[in-house]
Amino acid sequence: MSENGVDTSTFTGTLSFITSSSTGTSIQVAACDILTVIDPTGTFATRGLITPCTNPAKGELRVTVTDSSSDVVTATYLGSSASVPVTLSTGEGGGGGGGLVRPGLVLNLLAVLVSGGKDSSPPSFGISTNSLSSLPDSIRASLSNQDPFKPILPSNDLPIDYPLTIDDKGFLISSYASTIVTNTVKTGTPVKLKMLFNEASTLEHVALYTNIRGTQREISNSDTYIIYDKGKITEIVDPHGYFSDVKLDISKDGTKNVFTYDITFAKPMEKSDIVMRAWDAKKNSADNKIFDAWESLEDTEKETAQIESGKIESGQNEAGLGGILNENEKQSLQEENSKLITAIKKWGGYSAESASDSDLLESIGVEAKHIPSWVKKPTRWIVNGDLTTEEFINAIKYLHEKGIIK
Repeated sequence: MSENGVDTSTFTGTLSFITSSSTGTSIQVAACDILTVIDPTGTFATRGLITPCTNPAKGELRVTVTDSSSDVVTATYLGSSASVPVTLSTGEGGGGGGGLVRPGLVLNLLAVLVSGGKDSSPPSFGISTNSLSSLPDSIRASLSNQDPFKPILPSNDLPIDYPLTIDDKGFLISSYASTIVTNTVKTGTPVKLKMLFNEASTLEHVALYTNIRGTQREISNSDTYIIYDKGKITEIVDPHGYFSDVKLDISKDGTKNVFTYDITFAKPMEKSDIVMRAWDAKKNSADNKIFDAWESLEDTEKETAQIESGKIESGQNEAGLGGILNENEKQSLQEENSKLITAIKKWGGYSAESASDSDLLESIGVEAKHIPSWVKKPTRWIVNGDLTTEEFINAIKYLHEKGIIK
């Protein structure tokens, strides 16, 4: 198994199960064997049963798995219980692409009872027991059988702490995997994303993974993520330049740990899931998947305002030379400015389409073919409205005159 990065405590690899002798990453198993994976400190373990297994003493549970499965596996011990709904995956062909959505039956609370109070439970992302008891019976019933692929509608009128809040819209999430009504985020406008974790001890690590969708919905499929470790954001991986700004505020009140992100998108992002991974100081870890959580779209209203502003400024410049632009001239100027903004976004990577150095230079009227890569940085300022197209073009022409753009 290979660690995903420096001190991430996350390891990935592929193990093969065979009936012959073990070798390399292939492990010899037999039906009804129980496979246990334990971390080096011995504080976290996960187990799996090798099937098919006909030995009832091994505890294999038979359930119905169909497109409309309603089976729920529930374990109860000394008045405490945990449940997992049985559902098909989102693989192609109605679930044939990858088996079950497997949160695992989380019985860490039972381990706490047995061990006399030792903290063996992972952070909980979901509705707290106190909040659950205050909800109407009908809502509690729906949460106990929540379909992970049925979109959850937002609300803000219940007297509870919502596990997930996006721009003041709360979502009642009660399971490992959930689908919510997609939130549309405008570029250039901060979106407030609030996560509530229930954990008595200190949350040492919280990671937000995104830019994942379709049949590739695992953490390993994400290339865009924000990592919090031991009191601060330690890493923001954003190879596509989706984010222009990321802020994080943390508060703790008893067992309530609230992580509030203020994230500003610089460019559009397709509809994407969010996967959260959190662990405490003892490395008790938990993941949660929020399908179709958000998408980022271009703020056309802001772009239009920028164009209008540029049009007025240009009109005033022309007035100083002998008159105000007429309506046809203003319309022509607006269209030209819009084309330039589009060309700059394509070149700078802020559009689904792309443009070469020579394409951009041609649209500006500069006879050259190559622009140094570092010149792309101001593209973000164009998108955010901190730099006008006129200022950008003047800078390009200046660099051309100095021989930097050739």
